[in-house]
Amino acid sequence: MNFDEIASEYDAWYQTPLGAYANRFEKELIFELAEQKSGETVLDVGCGTGNYSIELARMRLEVVGIDPSVNMLKIAREKAEKGGLDIKFILGTAESLPFNDDQFDIILLVTTFEFLDPEKAIFEMKRVLKKDGRIVIGVLNKWSLWAFERRMKSLFNKTVFENARFYSTLELKRFFGKMKCKTTLFAPPNTPSFLLKYFEQFEGTLSEIFKPFGAFIVCRFSFS
Repeated sequence: MNFDEIASEYDAWYQTPLGAYANRFEKELIFELAEQKSGETVLDVGCGTGNYSIELARMRLEVVGIDPSVNMLKIAREKAEKGGLDIKFILGTAESLPFNDDQFDIILLVTTFEFLDPEKAIFEMKRVLKKDGRIVIGVLNKWSLWAFERRMKSLFNKTVFENARFYSTLELKRFFGKMKCKTTLFAPPNTPSFLLKYFEQFEGTLSEIFKPFGAFIVCRFSFS
């Protein structure tokens, strides 16, 4: 199974109670660490259906999204056009970025690093990142129930996660060295909607107390 096959389903998940819940807390943490400023250039690697690209464009950043899925990009373009947003969406991969050196202030990868050849992708990101730029990565914590659920599903059915590699904070440090990391998303997968309001009250507290253990890890790196 590939992402072209699940493009519509992927986008619809964000409209579910749990999808909206996860999206809210993940975005809050991504944007906190990205510290994006109006006018900066952003490369959204693995942009999918434009979830982050569109949000960043609304913040008046210059956004380019790249993804290997034709169907994902089709949805992203339609959403951007509907919102009157000028976003450049490109078909391509992280391992061979079609951009000049030193081009972007921010490179963003959200649930994308799990599907890449890490060494090739890091080489390319270093090349296109400005010398004072930063990379912000959001991944599923390999020790979380969310990652466990996806591994279990892939044992019995074809899913996009069957070839994914999940990471811990320590493993990301081996790739990138010094970094700033935080976690969020303590509600388990498949949490009923009526329970989400209770988890919502404690997400911030749990993120502070149990920093390495949230299901969603966000790390910020720079190479300057």
